[in-house]
Amino acid sequence: MRTVWVHCYRDGSLLSSYDFGVPETLNDTAVKQPTAQDLEDQARDNLTTERLAKPPYAGITFEIEYPRS
Repeated sequence: MRTVWVHCYRDGSLLSSYDFGVPETLNDTAVKQPTAQDLEDQARDNLTTERLAKPPYAGITFEIEYPRS
């Protein structure tokens, strides 16, 4: 597993960051990798669960940080 970070910003200020485990494989077709949209959706769910934001998430942007190989 490798860790991918999703940083959530509200109006340019860091609101929260979340780390998600993404499987590593030598055969990319063997395991479906999450898309950027999948990761953002998970971060949105976390923001809602933690009561930091709610739909429609106005003013919130997402930055995905992939680990260096």
